[in-house]
Amino acid sequence: NGLNLSTEYSASLGRRILLVDDDEDFIASLSPLLQSRGYEVRTATRPADASIEVKAVSRPIDVALVDLRLGTTNGLDLVADLRSYNPNLVCVLITAYATVDTAVAALSSDVSEYLRKPFSIDDLLAILDRCFLRVQLERDKRAAEEALQLANAEMEDRIALRTSELEAARLEAQEANLAKRVFLGQMSHQLRTPLNSILGFAQLLEANQLQRLESRQRDFV
Repeated sequence: NGLNLSTEYSASLGRRILLVDDDEDFIASLSPLLQSRGYEVRTATRPADASIEVKAVSRPIDVALVDLRLGTTNGLDLVADLRSYNPNLVCVLITAYATVDTAVAALSSDVSEYLRKPFSIDDLLAILDRCFLRVQLERDKRAAEEALQLANAEMEDRIALRTSELEAARLEAQEANLAKRVFLGQMSHQLRTPLNSILGFAQLLEANQLQRLESRQRDFV
């Protein structure tokens, strides 16, 4: 059941593995076995070739299986180099020279899993399942963060637009109030001029002073 799950899970998602080992016979036997389980496998027998594979951004590697001893190169050093190119790369260290010190060093570094040679295919597939689950979780996390950033950006745009609309409405209201004050001032002036004459004439009538006016003025009053 574990084998069937790994085959179905890997084939459905097109998972890519980089197998790095200077033992060509080991690569020749393991690579087709993983391919038969649905994995897309890239191989490298030299550290430089492994770096080239990881740098290929058009087809990024998800998981790297790296041997601890690669000629004069330490596998842990190569893991650090590979992850400098792709920080999301999940690395598994494999070795036939397992010691407590190497295991501690591996798990204290950028290595996610540690596998001793010789190993069973079941053990390897179980580790790969855990590695690709981690890959998927990281992808989901990045997607959620990107969606949150997009939502925040859209919210900020809406707030900026609404703020701009409110500011425009405030300025429009200010202009309307100013126009209203100017209009009322003009109307008050226009109404005040004839009212002053009417008030003066009324005061003359009240004081019985019409006899002091000329005939034309009395007729007008």
